[in-house]
Amino acid sequence: MPFWRLDDWLEQQVGRVNLIEGDVDGEASGVPRGGLNTIRTGFPLFLLMIGALHFEHLEVNPVALLRGLDYRFWDLTALTEYPDERSIQS
Repeated sequence: MPFWRLDDWLEQQVGRVNLIEGDVDGEASGVPRGGLNTIRTGFPLFLLMIGALHFEHLEVNPVALLRGLDYRFWDLTALTEYPDERSIQS
């Protein structure tokens, strides 16, 4: 299967992006890392499926990366904002 960095693919195929949904089997941290230019310039909405393994190390934590880019996080079931990363883990 071909592999493209998100920024490269979007630049060639799409242009402006308003929403990024990622269900990438444990690689949720790679989606934001590969799309930093797109994220910084367009600030798209993210819908990511994350689990406990994403909080084990800072380098694989998409929440930490996106929070550093001024993203906020919401529970889509309760429609409430998570106040911090620790509350997302539980």
